[in-house]
Amino acid sequence: MQTEQEPVNVKQTSKEPDISGDRLCHILVVEDEEPHRELIRRGFNECKGAFRISFAPTLADARRIIADDPPQLAFVDWLLPDGNGAELLPGYGGVSTFPIVMMTCHGDEELAVSLMKAGALDYLVKSDVVFAAIAHAAEQALRESDHITERKRAEEALKKSHDELEQRVKERTAQLTVLLNEREILVKEVHHRVKNNFQIIISLLNLQSRYITDEKNLNSFKESQNRIRAMALVHEKLYRSADLSKLDLDNYIRFLANNLFQFYGMAGKGITITMDIRDIFLTIDTAIPLGLIINELVSNSLKHAFPDGRNGEISLAIRRENALLAIEYKDNGIGIPGDLDWRNAESLGLRLVCTLVEQLDGTIELDRSAGTAFTIIVKEKE
Repeated sequence: MQTEQEPVNVKQTSKEPDISGDRLCHILVVEDEEPHRELIRRGFNECKGAFRISFAPTLADARRIIADDPPQLAFVDWLLPDGNGAELLPGYGGVSTFPIVMMTCHGDEELAVSLMKAGALDYLVKSDVVFAAIAHAAEQALRESDHITERKRAEEALKKSHDELEQRVKERTAQLTVLLNEREILVKEVHHRVKNNFQIIISLLNLQSRYITDEKNLNSFKESQNRIRAMALVHEKLYRSADLSKLDLDNYIRFLANNLFQFYGMAGKGITITMDIRDIFLTIDTAIPLGLIINELVSNSLKHAFPDGRNGEISLAIRRENALLAIEYKDNGIGIPGDLDWRNAESLGLRLVCTLVEQLDGTIELDRSAGTAFTIIVKEKE
């Protein structure tokens, strides 16, 4: 079957990028009925300007034209002698790169929706009025196609930009992960070395203590070793922790108290300690002075509160109140003498406690009514 191609005068508008006399816009009309083709031809002839129209009465003819001279727009009949015009749509297996306006003899909303979903740009019901305005429909379809193309290009550009940004984020995240791992290793090494340095100091004091014959001086040396152990323990716990920035206070204080009980030989002597410390994690700047405070209070109780084999109990509760830490420390021992100025005591232990509380911008109060009870409020360092 023969196909027809001919220039047809049409009206040109300034918004149409490819409709001009110098560069004709190629339009394919796939229509098997000659009367309809004639009406379409007349519709284009009513306009000024120029389209280049190709007519194809069958799908086979349409495919040959598309292969040899791809159009910029096609009007395609729904029913054709050798098949269904929808076969040219992408949703039905077609590979067209140009917009397609489907035409049928009868209006069918479900069919229109299915054709649009399959890739049709528009849907027209054949009539004399529609054929008379076919050039206008072509102009409108080309404009809409240009808008869709521009939108797709913008979407593709946006997606490309998004993908590139996402890739850069992944690459930067990988770099930061490597740096973070290196930093964690470095911080672990620092904690490990500091802990080892503390251990060296403890060993040196231990060696020096062998030459001390005065029992009071010897005890002072050993207490100094315990203070250094309390600081070294912070670094050891952080070195072994998954979070290098925060210390689990409950785990740390329990370990510290257990070491003190062992040091003072409290096993089997009827002295117990209970603790209530829940979900408190501290930075090293708060953990070290707080650990030293607890170290001094527990040491003081174990040394002085339970003389002559007396049984007793020590209790410690620490709770967080916003940026403050509230510490309740009690023992039911013989208590601190009423005439002792404990804030200005000659012994290093209580003076050290008061100094450390001041360093943490805190307050400390003593209740001597039943044993010894300290209430301490300190500010957590950021």
